[in-house]
Amino acid sequence: MDGKVEWRVGDRVIDCGARTHVMGIINVTPDSFSDGGRFFESEVAVAAGVQMVQDGADFLDVGGESTRPGSDPVSVDEEIDRVVRVIKRLAAEVETPISVDTRKHEVTLAAVDAGAAIVNDVTAGSDPRVFDVVRDAGAAMVLMHMRDEPKTMQQSRTTRTSWPRSGTIWRSVWRLRQPGGSTVTAWPSIRASASPRPRKRTTS
Repeated sequence: MDGKVEWRVGDRVIDCGARTHVMGIINVTPDSFSDGGRFFESEVAVAAGVQMVQDGADFLDVGGESTRPGSDPVSVDEEIDRVVRVIKRLAAEVETPISVDTRKHEVTLAAVDAGAAIVNDVTAGSDPRVFDVVRDAGAAMVLMHMRDEPKTMQQSRTTRTSWPRSGTIWRSVWRLRQPGGSTVTAWPSIRASASPRPRKRTTS
């Protein structure tokens, strides 16, 4: 074993084991929890992405739908309108691989056509057509897990309810590796042997 962890991103092969890589997050939304709508205007978003690359970002992740707890869903057309114009501009201005943060296959298709090389799906392929778009585009993919829907994710008080989604990730990986499945290499960050431990609750 040479210790290399290689990730194929479009026509590039990135050695993820050589060092820590940094992804710059650009939320083209008015309500994301991490930036409070700072990048909602496309010109501001593009300028922020260019600056992130100058500051050393290895990837840029563009999202058009907030998944913060309590957020409302965004229509396909609105999400496409938000992300595509930013991805097109960034693809023309930087060499850094661009990721689209989405769970919809229609948005995925529009984003890769605009220049995205990575698809970051926080629902681990809840829309299985996303895998087909990724395969046909030769893009890379990130599978994550999310409990329920953003609007309802905090209504359940059971700490273990987030773990079934990790099973969704493994089922997605299994599906991709079957004969005739989409040829996508996926690295889940959850160990198959991991056991969920209830969190300790503290009171103030």
